[in-house]
Amino acid sequence: MIERPRVYRQEQLPRSLPWPTVEAFLSSIDRKSNIGKRDYAMFALMTTYGLRACDVVALTLDDFIGEKDRFTFAKPKRASHWNFR
Repeated sequence: MIERPRVYRQEQLPRSLPWPTVEAFLSSIDRKSNIGKRDYAMFALMTTYGLRACDVVALTLDDFIGEKDRFTFAKPKRASHWNFR
């Protein structure tokens, strides 16, 4: 017989990780290599802006607009675009 974990009434999974946990994760990424820089950028986009992994993977250089600190991408499930600074 396999025992199921105890579930309490009104119990739910957390909607997000505590920010100190996220900061600790991001700071653990070695940014000295190009791969580490890439990984940090991808996870920073996911944690800061709430992007899904598929959104980050689909980004191209064309999604970055003139200014260094601005990018845009189309939401695949809707026809609208999101802009971030």
